[in-house]
Amino acid sequence: MQRGSGQLILFKYFKVLVQEFSIKLDATFLGALLIFFKGNQIKTQVQQYLDMDVELAQTQLADTEAVQIARGTQRHYYQDLNFGPIKMLLSLSLSRGANDDPLLQTDNTFVDGITQTLGVVLTEQHDTCIKLSYFERKNRFMTVKQLQNQAQKFYTNQVVRQFYYFFANLDALGNPQKLFLGFKEGGTDLFYEPYQGAILGPAEFVEGLGLGVKSLGSHAIGGVFGVASSVTASAGQAIAYLSFDEKHKQDRRNDMRDKPQHVGQGLTKGFKRFGSGLLGGVTGVVTQPMEGVKKDGAKGLFTGIGKGAAGLVVKPVGGVVDLASNTFEGIRGSADDAVVVGLLRTPRVVRSDTLVRPYDSYEASGNAILAALQKPSHRYDGHVLTHKNGKSAIIVTDKGLIHAEKRALVQAFDRWEVVSMFLFRDIRDIPETAPDDDQFKIDSFNDKKQPVSKVLTVPAANKPFLRQRALQSFESFKKMKANNAS
Repeated sequence: MQRGSGQLILFKYFKVLVQEFSIKLDATFLGALLIFFKGNQIKTQVQQYLDMDVELAQTQLADTEAVQIARGTQRHYYQDLNFGPIKMLLSLSLSRGANDDPLLQTDNTFVDGITQTLGVVLTEQHDTCIKLSYFERKNRFMTVKQLQNQAQKFYTNQVVRQFYYFFANLDALGNPQKLFLGFKEGGTDLFYEPYQGAILGPAEFVEGLGLGVKSLGSHAIGGVFGVASSVTASAGQAIAYLSFDEKHKQDRRNDMRDKPQHVGQGLTKGFKRFGSGLLGGVTGVVTQPMEGVKKDGAKGLFTGIGKGAAGLVVKPVGGVVDLASNTFEGIRGSADDAVVVGLLRTPRVVRSDTLVRPYDSYEASGNAILAALQKPSHRYDGHVLTHKNGKSAIIVTDKGLIHAEKRALVQAFDRWEVVSMFLFRDIRDIPETAPDDDQFKIDSFNDKKQPVSKVLTVPAANKPFLRQRALQSFESFKKMKANNAS
């Protein structure tokens, strides 16, 4: 409401309400933001001057600096100003994937590994509850600048006062706040449920007493084993980082992402992690030096020997810790009465053209295979199964073709792995082949830029579909490359 000569604006009632919300931050997201803003800052001096000229030309008279300064001294009258209380759930993880861009890099792999280990363990947060009180001003004369300063100071003090929640929710300490709230809720139910039942009658009192005892028992058991699960999970994460094996760390993160919901599932996942750690430690003695030689030659050989020796000790120990962590989490899940909401179907596929199509379970299964291969930079465009038991597939992406197989020494521990990958940047052509054989030919270049031809085994019935999808994605890739070059 504006009064008088226009120099005073009256706000009789101004109220803002914010619903409860969640904030989930991880190293991948923070790294992407950092790269985005860094990329925007890389401009030539000429480009900066051009941007400034365009911005100045498009500025309205009312938005000029002189007008803004004049407005900044204009006082408003707030009869009733109220910013409601804020409640948010904060989750923070500094875990990084094998393909992620790290936030902080050092030239020393050992130092970077130690830094990551301590940082991940000491900052892992899950649903930390942050509550900020309401901000209120009544019958005040203030400029916009004064209001901004007062609100900023108020919420800064509120955040500082809530800082202890950060330590109370550390997984490395077992999330003591969650344990305390669990006992508090169970104790409340122990008295509240029988009281509610007693109002209705003797039978309801007995039923309420049973519900209260059950609630206290489930919260007590779930809280104690939840603490044990959090502590051992943090220890397992630290041990995994000391292996200096990015693939092992990423596999562990993927396995530990889905929490077991009962004891049986906890034992199954626990023994799976133990088997993976034991197998990875033994095989790493051979595979790590081979990968080191392939990547860095003689220098990589010694690095691989060191990683293999470290993994021989660290990975089995980490497997034992993960076995305990999953078992504890399974016991906690069995004691918890909460309803677990899960996916009813495999997530829908959105291809590289970003068009939303009707749901296709076959394509969704192929996209799930690509997700299991941990190739986040690739977008699914199609796939065919090359084996009757469904344990071999060729996936077409926006960047190339991936031949994958499901491998395992033990049936329960099988997982998809990349056998070979053919990037479109190295492919010359995808020629026609005989319709009655099982050979799928790809003409490409090798590492020395020499033309070579590679043949994949594909059932004859699946070859036309595979070639059609591969050619479509190949042509799209060439068009995109040509547009970027122009």
